[in-house]
Parts: sequence; structure tokens; C-alpha cells
Amino acid sequence: AVKIQQFEALFGEFKDVFDWELVLVVHNSPDNSGAEAERLLKEKHPGIYTQKKVRVANITKPGLTLGKGGKCLFGMTDAMNRGAHMVGYTDLDFTSDMRFLGLLIGPMINEDGTIKRFASIGSRNPGKGGLGIPHVPNTPEGVLSVAGNNLRRLFFLPPTSAIGDTQCGFKLYSTVLYKELEPKIKDTTFGFDTELLMLSWKLGEDVKVGVEEIGIPWSDSSEGLSGTSPKERIRMQNSWLEQHERWEKE
Repeated sequence: AVKIQQFEALFGEFKDVFDWELVLVVHNSPDNSGAEAERLLKEKHPGIYTQKKVRVANITKPGLTLGKGGKCLFGMTDAMNRGAHMVGYTDLDFTSDMRFLGLLIGPMINEDGTIKRFASIGSRNPGKGGLGIPHVPNTPEGVLSVAGNNLRRLFFLPPTSAIGDTQCGFKLYSTVLYKELEPKIKDTTFGFDTELLMLSWKLGEDVKVGVEEIGIPWSDSSEGLSGTSPKERIRMQNSWLEQHERWEKE
């Protein structure tokens, strides 16, 4: 309900120019969350449900349950194939306010209204005007996060090394850009963000691509909801190393 209200507040007066869609991606949910989400939508927001502004995308492909990356990429590709001009992803909790999406949209539109090949990277980096509350905690998860980011900046090529905060869950890609990245994506883990950035930079060697880190306010709604376990942090950093090895070979 909160995200729906935020989308409506942002796009309401521009409905003749902009439209929005929120896609909830479900794969092998043990608690049948997709069906429950649809029930709540019909009950609480019948108008939104009828207009199909919010929909549930069920991944029917058998196999292991996809991680965050696989689900985000599935939703973005699905939206692109249905005609979206911009696709992005965010966390399911309340850490990011959708009303700040305008900060990500603005830089990817030309003065004549056409859309650039552009990636808008929401960031908690204070150097870019971002704000993360609370600051990285002095916990095993926080220590691993700082160590991993330092490793990434030291060894990775641009733009992943140049972006201060690659893991903030608030990003937007123009489909002019995303359609060229999507066939090349290999990483569907929690660390997929950096591969998208790297692919954007590599494409930019041949054509004009914009990648901009954009500061946003980010508030941790719940340690249990939005925290990343130390084990997940280690898996993410392993994914970064695997990405780096692939890029070195290519």
C-alpha cells in the first residue's frame, strides 16, 4: 500500500505523460505469497488491480529458487517485453521512497523527450548527496560490507570501481540500454548489480552510454527485513570475483 501511494503521488499529475507498473516476482514461494498479494490487491486496491498497475509475475520455470538477481532481472525483462521504456528494481521493504524515482528518471531524458542509453544508480553515498540511516553498523555484516566494497574499488574496472555504492536497492535502466545488456547477463545472484554496471561500461566503449550515481535518502526500515547476513555478503563477494575472472578472460 505504501509503495502504491508513493507511485501515485509522484506520477498522478503527469499521468498523460508517465505511467507506472509495479511487478512482484515470485518463484517457488513456500507461503504462496503471489496468490496472497493478488488477494490483498483485489481487496484493498481494486482500482489499481483492475488497471493492472500492480501485478504478480510467477516464474514457472522448474529448478532451484532464484535469488534476488534472477528475480529482479526476470521482472525487468518481462516489463521491457511488454513495452516499458524504463525498468528498475527496489527492495520490498520501505528503505527507498518511490517518490524519489524522479531523481533517477530526469537524467536519462533528452531535451527533445527521447530517452538515452542510461543507468541511474541510486546511492547512499554522502559524496553524491545520499543519506543512509543508520550508518553501516559495527557488526560482522557491516565489517564484511566495508571490506568487500574496498576490495571492489581496488580491483574492479570502471564503472564498478567508480561507483561508491553499487548495492543500494534503487536503480533504473532505460530499456534502450537494458535490451543490449540483457542477453549478456550471466550473474543472477545477490551481486548482479555490478555485472550490469560493468556491461554498461563495456558497451560504452562502442556507443554512448550514461552511468550516473545519484544520491537518495535511504532509511533502514527493519534490521530483520533489509539487513544482509554475513553469509550472503560472502556469497556476494564471491560473485564479484567470478565476474572479475570472466571479464579478464573476455
